[in-house]
Amino acid sequence: MTLLPALIALTMGSAVASAAGPYDGKWVGTAAEAGDCGVLTVTLIVKDNAITGTVNGKHGTPPIDSGTVAPDGTALVTYAPRAFKGNIRFTGNRFIGNFNSVCGVRAVTGSRSP
Repeated sequence: MTLLPALIALTMGSAVASAAGPYDGKWVGTAAEAGDCGVLTVTLIVKDNAITGTVNGKHGTPPIDSGTVAPDGTALVTYAPRAFKGNIRFTGNRFIGNFNSVCGVRAVTGSRSP
């Protein structure tokens, strides 16, 4: 009979260990056209507070090289080709950010994707 409580505890521990973070998921945002740059689309994939994804614009689609979400929902990402940076703030199911591009800083707004 002591095997059952141990099995339950092990199962519950696995569920807690695999729980998603509050920012985990896919997020997509855009910045309006700016000069010769067109619309900028930012796709963020957050898993365990680590950020990957792309910054897609008329002049290319560089991958996000690194990024981490802080407990307060703020994040800094870097992406190629020129070690550009982006500052992000996640709130609920929305985010805002400023992303460097060949056309200067672009204001991006977006939301969590289903």
